[in-house]
Amino acid sequence: MTHNILNQLKEGLLIVNKRLEIQFCNDSILRQLKYNMEELQGVRVEKIVLLPDKKNKSDVELYVQRRWQLVSSEGEIFYIQGKVIEEEWNGEKAYCLIVFEYKSYSVETLEHILENMPYGIWLSDAEGDIQYINQNAAEVYNKIYDKRNKVRNCKKSISWKRKKIFDILEIPLLDEEDRVKGVIGMTKYAVRQSDVDRVLRKDLYFKQREKKKIIGCKNEKLIQMIGAEGILICEYDKKESSLKGIYRISSFPADVLDKFEMALSETKVQELINSKSVWEMDEFCEQIGLSERSDLKRLGIRYVYQYPVTYNNEIVGFLIISYKDKLKNSAMEHVAINRLSKYIGAALKNNQLSQEMRNELERKDNSEKKLKDILDIATDFICINDEKGNLIEGNFEEWKHLGWSYEELVDINSDGTQRIKYTEHVLEEDVETTNEVLNQIINEKRNVEYTNRWYCKDGSYKWIRWVVRYLEEKKCFLTVGTDVSEIIKMKNERLLYEETLKLESLKRNFLSNISHELRTPINVLYCAFQLIENESLEAEDEKKSWYQQQIKHKEMIKQNIFRLIRLTNNMLNISEINAGDYSEKKENYNIIELIENATMAVVPYAHRKGIEVTFDTQEEEVIVACNDDMIERIMLNLLSNAVKYTEQGDITVDINKVGQKLVVSVKDTGIGIPKENLENIFNQFELVDTSFTRRCEGTGIGLAIVKAFVEAHQGKVYVESWLGEGSKFYFEIPIKVIEGEDVHELVDTKINDEKCRMEFAEIYY
Repeated sequence: MTHNILNQLKEGLLIVNKRLEIQFCNDSILRQLKYNMEELQGVRVEKIVLLPDKKNKSDVELYVQRRWQLVSSEGEIFYIQGKVIEEEWNGEKAYCLIVFEYKSYSVETLEHILENMPYGIWLSDAEGDIQYINQNAAEVYNKIYDKRNKVRNCKKSISWKRKKIFDILEIPLLDEEDRVKGVIGMTKYAVRQSDVDRVLRKDLYFKQREKKKIIGCKNEKLIQMIGAEGILICEYDKKESSLKGIYRISSFPADVLDKFEMALSETKVQELINSKSVWEMDEFCEQIGLSERSDLKRLGIRYVYQYPVTYNNEIVGFLIISYKDKLKNSAMEHVAINRLSKYIGAALKNNQLSQEMRNELERKDNSEKKLKDILDIATDFICINDEKGNLIEGNFEEWKHLGWSYEELVDINSDGTQRIKYTEHVLEEDVETTNEVLNQIINEKRNVEYTNRWYCKDGSYKWIRWVVRYLEEKKCFLTVGTDVSEIIKMKNERLLYEETLKLESLKRNFLSNISHELRTPINVLYCAFQLIENESLEAEDEKKSWYQQQIKHKEMIKQNIFRLIRLTNNMLNISEINAGDYSEKKENYNIIELIENATMAVVPYAHRKGIEVTFDTQEEEVIVACNDDMIERIMLNLLSNAVKYTEQGDITVDINKVGQKLVVSVKDTGIGIPKENLENIFNQFELVDTSFTRRCEGTGIGLAIVKAFVEAHQGKVYVESWLGEGSKFYFEIPIKVIEGEDVHELVDTKINDEKCRMEFAEIYY
């Protein structure tokens, strides 16, 4: 059935869900009560319905009675005839109240209202005898009112009688001649802000932050007022999602409820508020995730009443009230607890705000202290200036590193203000720029970064990088100066280094280009020479002198061609090595065989100078992953050097296996190397004898190539030498193999004769 149809009914229709929230009112009820549906949607039904006494009745029993009272928006009360049925509304079970008739309230209705008011109400005659008293007042009556104490001399105005626990309001009833004919009285629990303040301000504000345990006090008035054993005031911290007991009002021993703290999410808080108020102790502990309170149990506490403490609709805490017997929850007690909650809420909020203010003041003090500490330990030049450029604060201990005293750095004006001498100590070339920047800072309040040079007292200068920031909220400038002298020096050195690298790259490219350019004509010459050498001659020509002369000249040409080829090869190799382009392809070889072949290949060249070559090894076979061409070049270079610088004597090649390394040495009995040259002997283009009258030819590339080729095998090369007695070159490489590959067999165990002739081309020509 649509809302439109329901609004046409003469009967009133009120629909509430099981939670007693209004879901729908038709126009009949809305007109009578002077509300619109938007004001009532989702509101608890008590807003418009005066419920009967709830004592010993469930919610369902309340709603099946036919005697109801409705309250209009203007406070007018209507007695109605109707009935309640259970129906489904929007997919859930609901109560539907159907109103047949509206009537003005009667005396019976008035009595019902007075009985359900959250105050004690009574009526007495002029002699002071009670004519009417409601249930709440009856409970209080025996405690505070003596029936023999008649109402006498009652003034025409309202009067309050303040007791320790109760407040009594008496209103005189006057006849037509202004004579007192009776008194209407109202009694309520005397809960005042001052009572809460006396309890909380004295202890909570000042002691709680110093103690971790709950503070306690005895206040019989508050306990007696609500008939409880104790009240625990808990503070809820939304940021930390925690509920913490901070104050208890009870006569409990000191060890009871001395601690109470737990994590409680915002969702859990809402669940607690929306659930029931009265709990059995164990059930309550389980609901909020709290361990069993044996300290309360031993005192006979069986029930707790939880009540949210709010401030401006914000949850700031809870009251947890403990009882030995189940709570009666009278209306007067409920009002008293509600008022107490409001006062405590204001106190807790005030406490929170006070703590936040204290924290903010502490933070400010700490910030100022930290600023001073930073200024004291900072290694930069720091100062704070006002909007006119006058000095407020600065770390002048650091500024003294320039050599100037405080008096030499700062001017003190006649009005007591101070100004740093920003331009007096700046190099002349930077003064104009510095003045322009200072004007921009002061006049335009600009953030600026600039660099200038400051004189030191010793006459040197430092580069200072200045960063100036205008702080709008503080109306001041923060200036930080950093000594960047070393950075600028490093920058200049880097530029020089980059320029050197560029020149080195040009040199490598030049060497590479020259090598390629030389290689082509040399190859042409060598090919032409081979054609001439292969020409056939008549037998009788071989006996002629010109023929012998021609053979000598051919040999000289061939030797110098080899020498040029070796030079261009070395130049190309060193260029490739410097550029990192040299191929390092390796295979598994018997390295003993490689070294022996290279050694044996130079024997004929050594014999020409009467030098004996000895090859000695402790191992017959050592398999190593290596580049065979590199190993040959290493040995030929070392051996050709040994032959070159040895006039007579012998050369010994020795191989030893030391752990997982292979150590090879080439020893000669030559001229030796001076000690001052030993460190540089493996550098590129390094020659021991650089004079034009040196004994042997060479470019100083060979040993650099040896070093590069050894390092390509993760090895190292070094030398021992004795001037006038000879030298001993070592190279060692790790013994590693390529797993899964066979040992590469040498097809030709002899090294090509041309390789040897190229290596010895500088010696024999």
